[in-house]
Amino acid sequence: MAKKGLGKGLSALILEKENQSENQNNILTLAISKIRPNPNQPRKIFEKKPLNELASSIKEHGILQPLVAFKKGSAYYLISGERRLRAAQLAGLSKVPVLLKNVSDESSSELAIIENIQRENLSPLEESEAYEQLISQFSLTQDMVAKKVGKSRSYITNLLRLKQLPKQVINYIEKGELSASHGRSILAIDECYQETLADYIVENRLNVREVEALVKDFSIEKISKKTPTTKTLGNNEKDVHREAVEKDLESIFGTKVFIKGKNKGSIVLKYHNEEDLIRIVEKLLK
Repeated sequence: MAKKGLGKGLSALILEKENQSENQNNILTLAISKIRPNPNQPRKIFEKKPLNELASSIKEHGILQPLVAFKKGSAYYLISGERRLRAAQLAGLSKVPVLLKNVSDESSSELAIIENIQRENLSPLEESEAYEQLISQFSLTQDMVAKKVGKSRSYITNLLRLKQLPKQVINYIEKGELSASHGRSILAIDECYQETLADYIVENRLNVREVEALVKDFSIEKISKKTPTTKTLGNNEKDVHREAVEKDLESIFGTKVFIKGKNKGSIVLKYHNEEDLIRIVEKLLK
C-alpha cells in the first residue's frame, strides 16, 4: 500500500516521468553484477550520509527512476545512475531497472557526460569539469556544448572560468560555503586578493549581491580585519547559533541546509533527485 502524505502533485510528477520512459524506451531489470560503472562519470564524490539515506528510501519505495546504460558484449555500462546503483547495493538489491540505449562507444561516452550533467545535480566544479571533458575529448566548441546541454554560451564560459580560482576558493565552493556566483564575482578582482576576499565572504556570510557591490569598487582596505564592535559581536553570536541550527537540520534531513535572512527569511533544503525529494518530504510530513 502506498504511504500516505506524499500528495497527489508529487506522486503524479514521478508517475508521469516513469510512464513517459516506459512508453518510449526499453526498460529491463538487470542483475547488479552485470552493470559496470561509467568511466566518464563527472561526479567524483559520493557522500556517505546522503547515499545511506537514498538506500533507505530505495528499501521502502524501490528505484523510482531507472538507471541508463548501453550493452557491450555480455556486460552493461552505465550512462547515468551510478549514485542510484551504489545506493541499491547498500539497500541489498540484486537487480535494478535499467533503461537500455542503443549507442556506440563514442556516442555513449558523450551521452554519459551529458546525461549526468542534466540529471545528477552535480556541484559547480564537477559540472565545470564535465564541460571541459566534452570540449577536450570530443573537440567541441563552447557553443556546441551549450546547445547539447541546453544552456547559454555565457553560462558554460562562466563555469569553466571557476577552475582559474585559487585552490582555497575552490575548496570553499566544493564544501558549499561559496556558490558558483560567488566564485564568478571573486574572479573580477586581482588574483593576489582572491583568497582574502573569499575568506572575508565566508566569515561574514555575504550573499552574492553584497559581494557584487563589494567587488564593483574593491579595495583591500575594505576587507581588512577591524576590531569588532558590540553590534558585530552580537551578529557573530547569531551566526554561530544559526550555523548550529543548520547542522542540526542537516543531521535530521541528511542533506545540505541553508538558513537565509535574519529577522525573517527562508530555510533551503537541497535534494539530488526524486528519491531525495520524496525522502525529505516524508520527513517533513512525519
